[in-house]
Amino acid sequence: MLSFQFPEGFEQLPPFAEALRYRENHSPSFGSVLDFVPSEIWAELDKRMKNKNK
Repeated sequence: MLSFQFPEGFEQLPPFAEALRYRENHSPSFGSVLDFVPSEIWAELDKRMKNKNK
């Protein structure tokens, strides 16, 4: 379940919101569009998750 893997509200962030919209129209899976999310975004998300767990 994605809600346990990502911080609350992640689906509203531009790269993820765009990925979800793209997936609805073009791609068979959310995972396949996540491959196009830039590494800087993943690093920021990881940082937010670590700070949240402190």
